[in-house]
Amino acid sequence: MGNQSLLRTHFVEPQPLAAQDLTLALAGELRHQALHVRGLHNTWGVAQGLVVQESFGDVFLGPGLAFDAYGRSVLVNQGGIAPLPPTPTSADPPWWFDLALRYQAPTPGAGHGRGRSGRARLDSASWRWCYAGSSAQADLPPLASAVRLGLDIPLARLRLEAEGRVGGFDLTYRRRADRQIRPHLGSGRVQTQVAVTQENPFSAQITIQTANGGFSQTPFYLAALAEHPYLPAARQGRLDWRVFAMVAGPFLNITQATRDHFVLEVRFGVDEGSLAPILRAVQVLPLTVDWLGLEPMHGCSDSEVWR
Repeated sequence: MGNQSLLRTHFVEPQPLAAQDLTLALAGELRHQALHVRGLHNTWGVAQGLVVQESFGDVFLGPGLAFDAYGRSVLVNQGGIAPLPPTPTSADPPWWFDLALRYQAPTPGAGHGRGRSGRARLDSASWRWCYAGSSAQADLPPLASAVRLGLDIPLARLRLEAEGRVGGFDLTYRRRADRQIRPHLGSGRVQTQVAVTQENPFSAQITIQTANGGFSQTPFYLAALAEHPYLPAARQGRLDWRVFAMVAGPFLNITQATRDHFVLEVRFGVDEGSLAPILRAVQVLPLTVDWLGLEPMHGCSDSEVWR
């Protein structure tokens, strides 16, 4: 869009105030809001409400607010009944439909609220059922091909059985607008020594305690050694530098990660000619481990109860 769409409408006394002036002012503010949502928050989906429930064989769409990929507000002012799509016959397996919401420019002069039929009145949204496929198995069909993610906002998936019976909802593809929240970081340094054993002289396992990081769930862990475990022996002259240069590693691997600890595996690669000198020079591996945990924060989840 051109620069005109970014201009704000200003009112000057005693300028006449026409309906077109108010329309342009509102359109400009909505455009700025959409740019704010898209540029700063970079998210789309359901922001509030838009509950989908079954009630006595009908599907009820509740009021709420969503944003599409352009940052536009997709508003359902008051909820109502969403008429069911076509139903399968008794010989067909259950059909699956995706309920998709899309931005629609408000009609000038349109009223608000619920019509006499009880159907949902949408202020800046249109909705439709998109056929996804038929399946009687546990595996669900993929998202309906008619749904264009970003322009369409998936709300729920409906299982429709013969004679119009609603077999339940699935929320696999429901898209929620998450707040951008910085991840929780925790870090620490652990110093320890591990005795070299004859059974496995070129590997070691240590458990790193991370409870002080304050994680509420298992984070992504990163770990590094402050220095090569064989380096002290080389500096003290117990290990020849030429032998030290032939050592491959150390190679680190993190396993058994939880929110309060993880197991760090340290391994080396050594050729046969370096085996004996290393075993004579190194009886204890000094390990200084620097670790970092990153726990993504996703904001608040949907509080609605789905049935």
